[in-house]
Amino acid sequence: MKKIYLLLLALPLLLSSCLFDDDDKFDESASERMTQTLLDIQEVLESAQNGWLVEYYPNKDQIYGGYNLFMNFSGGNKVVVASEKGSANQTIESMYDLVPDNGPTLSFNTYNDFIHYFSEPMNKDDIGPDDSGMGGDYEFMVLEATPEKVTLLGKKTRNKIYMTPIASENWADQMEEYISAADKFDEFTNFAYTVNGIEATVKKSYRFLTFTYAGGNDEVSTQEIPYRVVPTGISFYTPITIGGAEVHSMDFKMQGDDRIFTDTGGSNAILKVMPPPPINELFVERTWYMALSGFSQQSNWLLIKTLIMPGLGKPLNWICLSPYEPGIAGFYYNVGGETGLVTFTWDTVDEDKVTIALEGRANNAGITYWQTYFFSYLARPFNGKTFTITEVDSYYNPKEVLLVDVDDPTNTIRFTTKVVSDPFNN
Repeated sequence: MKKIYLLLLALPLLLSSCLFDDDDKFDESASERMTQTLLDIQEVLESAQNGWLVEYYPNKDQIYGGYNLFMNFSGGNKVVVASEKGSANQTIESMYDLVPDNGPTLSFNTYNDFIHYFSEPMNKDDIGPDDSGMGGDYEFMVLEATPEKVTLLGKKTRNKIYMTPIASENWADQMEEYISAADKFDEFTNFAYTVNGIEATVKKSYRFLTFTYAGGNDEVSTQEIPYRVVPTGISFYTPITIGGAEVHSMDFKMQGDDRIFTDTGGSNAILKVMPPPPINELFVERTWYMALSGFSQQSNWLLIKTLIMPGLGKPLNWICLSPYEPGIAGFYYNVGGETGLVTFTWDTVDEDKVTIALEGRANNAGITYWQTYFFSYLARPFNGKTFTITEVDSYYNPKEVLLVDVDDPTNTIRFTTKVVSDPFNN
């Protein structure tokens, strides 16, 4: 023990001689080195003459997939941003900062609609929960910064974000290619994947693919792969690794009448776009919002709006039909922050018809508003009726439909997957 004590006493002398060595490689303080690092990063950011393509993935689990942004950094800590969530020729300028934090950090510290679209608590397209939206980042640790590539790490999500120089100064034409590809590919929902004798079914949610296939020992295996859309096809956040083939990206092409994606790496992997299921099957898998303006026969809704709601003193925030359990829909209505539920059956008929009828389970708020405040009147236009589903905006990925009453074609209802706030006044 005595020897250890004496050795510790000697350490300061050893360290002192090292610190004042003429050949000391650490003659700058840590703060000075960090300052120089931040200046070097800023020089790289501003060096891309035409700006950077940013491969942005929000959410720590990447469940919404990836999106393409263009960024151009300039003097005065300014950044100009374009996004596939905007129009092709639209740009937004804001400020950025480079700060030490726990390492060199790029912070978009003033509001930019294209960047904060992914991180705002309430996403403007109603993607994600109301309290967290898409769960994206606006602060990123800088892992690598060279003129050829910048690698960022989301401070909150820990997602890696890659930036590469843009080849042409014409942003509008390039962004239009990304937007057009996204408009086309985002319509597809069901796929079949084949590689080296293995077949997998593939389901899509946003830009997130779930592969299901027979694994070893007769077990079912799954892989979940986020991706982003590029003009030629799709690029994966992590590669698909099925059947011994590692697939990083795939190109889209027509093969006769078939829409397929092929591996850019040269394997025999094929991702084939499958025909969508019948429209009524898609209908009962989704949440559908409604509003007064969507009903051709409005008398029942107007009755509640004019006679009940003023005395209730609370607004109807939203109202919808949504999957509750197989074959059952929940008729949900949110009044002043309180959500009521009454259950309905929704049965598919043929390929384009659905029958909706009261099943009768309810929560306390559902019963109260249904009986005491006559919310049953809001369901009268569709309760116990069969509808033909028409005017579908997309048979691959419907977001708006018109239901026409089979027995009374003058009774129509327009549904949308987009949340309709204040439905009595929309």
